[in-house]
Amino acid sequence: MKILVNIRIDKEIKKFIEEYATKERRSISNFITNAILTYTQEHHGVEPPDLKKKSNK
Repeated sequence: MKILVNIRIDKEIKKFIEEYATKERRSISNFITNAILTYTQEHHGVEPPDLKKKSNK
């Protein structure tokens, strides 16, 4: 089940995120989720959860 998470960001950052999400043909939500998972994997060595496996249960 997905949940809603609210964050406050500057207009300029939102425009930046929208621009790159569009370039990658992603929604803003998907772009931010991917950015967070990529960051934690690359900088902290944490593997993201296997969401496909979880949704099949």
